[in-house]
Amino acid sequence: MKGGLIFDSDSGYTSFVSVQANLPKFSSSSRLMGSVDENKAVVSGSIAYFGRYVVDEDTRSYSVKIEGSTYPNWTGLTTTRKVEISGDELTLTNPAASAGGVAVSTWKRASDREPDVRGEVGPK
Repeated sequence: MKGGLIFDSDSGYTSFVSVQANLPKFSSSSRLMGSVDENKAVVSGSIAYFGRYVVDEDTRSYSVKIEGSTYPNWTGLTTTRKVEISGDELTLTNPAASAGGVAVSTWKRASDREPDVRGEVGPK
């Protein structure tokens, strides 16, 4: 899986994107013209959402009021994730995953150095 997870403490917004690394390219070269199998692979191999979040330090969790999601059933709901932090890793446990069951994802903190225009890592 590949993805991105952002928490903006100034605005209180979070954004979560998780995508299987091996999603098929669409033979039509248009995301609007995917085949049934291509669309099924993308839907089952990705999830994204964004919304306002609130941290609960006592329960080591955060809740998100989801404003938009690739899984429309989540839009408008408030969901809670358990949080574990170890060094540069953040592990989230979602007890009510979009595919059913429990989902666990582990994220590594992004480097504090940004790639330069050639894609090489250098100081900010």
